[in-house]
Amino acid sequence: MREANEIIQQTIKEELFNCLEIGTVFIHPDYQNRGIGTMPLQKMLLTLENRRVPSFCLDSGYKQAQMIWQKKFGQPDFVLENYWGANSHHMIWKRTLPFRI
Repeated sequence: MREANEIIQQTIKEELFNCLEIGTVFIHPDYQNRGIGTMPLQKMLLTLENRRVPSFCLDSGYKQAQMIWQKKFGQPDFVLENYWGANSHHMIWKRTLPFRI
């Protein structure tokens, strides 16, 4: 967890002092769709909540990751259309804690 990256800061355009970013999370393809990635994600959210961080954000330009984040966090708050090229969008989510997945 870290301070929100430049793309998030430039897009959201609000004070993100108390909004940490959940950075890159990868699960090896052999272990995907088994709930293994959900466990550390739940731990991250609990840690943020225990530290009284009021909100978090995350972003992705990877289509496969975007589908996973949409299942877990719903529709993104911001979509930067064609950011990475034709039909390659960048999505940003900002959520308030507590948030349950």
